[in-house]
Amino acid sequence: MDPVDPVDPVDPVDPVDPVDPVDRVDRVDTKDQTIIRHLTRLIGCTHHEPGQVHQVHQVHQVHQVHQVHQVHQVHQVHQVHRVHQVHTRNRRCPMSTREPLLPPHGGYRKLRTFQVAQLIYDITVRFCNLYIARHSRTHDQMVQAARSGVQNIAEGSQASGTSKRTELKLTNVARASLQELRLDYEDFLRQNGLPMWNRNDPRRQALIDRRCATTAAFATWITDMHERGGHGGRPGYPEIAANGALVLLAVVHPLLGRQLEAQAQAFERDGGFSERLYRVRCQNRAGLNPGG
Repeated sequence: MDPVDPVDPVDPVDPVDPVDPVDRVDRVDTKDQTIIRHLTRLIGCTHHEPGQVHQVHQVHQVHQVHQVHQVHQVHQVHQVHRVHQVHTRNRRCPMSTREPLLPPHGGYRKLRTFQVAQLIYDITVRFCNLYIARHSRTHDQMVQAARSGVQNIAEGSQASGTSKRTELKLTNVARASLQELRLDYEDFLRQNGLPMWNRNDPRRQALIDRRCATTAAFATWITDMHERGGHGGRPGYPEIAANGALVLLAVVHPLLGRQLEAQAQAFERDGGFSERLYRVRCQNRAGLNPGG
């Protein structure tokens, strides 16, 4: 028998691992299986085989995609429902019945006040050219006062689309200008010693009944009154023309007063452009978001 070699103290033998290598591998596998089994329990899988983990992950991804698809469908249905509500609201309240941002404005040529004021302006120009010195200050003031009455009525009507306050102001300026013109005609009669017809004079009513729309029709009335004469003989043309202008001014003055009153009531009831803009924006928002 060979002798046993002594152990070299320089090269000691490694201590023996108490765990068998095969057993170590089994423990590692067992640990991995435990982790896999724990993960499968968390995701609701009853199987714990390692090959099922990938399948469970795929099922989970499909489930998430299905949920996203359902959310997208619900969102689309909600959008369709909102569009349907807006369409239904628009059918109940179409655009034609909604309050427009700019109300009807202009149309001053249809106003009776504008028509009478324009006739007075034309008559005043002829009257001043015939009976007032062209270079006198009175001539210019009477013509400008008559013109101001017409222009301010038109300008106020046109500006009413965006400013009721401006409409009120200009209409009142027109009435004041025509009142100034009325005083000029009265001054002409007084300074020239011509009578001013009283309110019960039948010649005044005859002019009102004719409803003259042009200076030609007014001139025809002057000729008729001159030929018909009166209690003191035939009146002169300046007297008839001045008194006729005063009749028309007496007609337009209360008409402008009623027009101002109607404008003030509309402004008090509906407000100005800022209030209308606010209402229109609220209506538009309600139409776009009927459920809000």
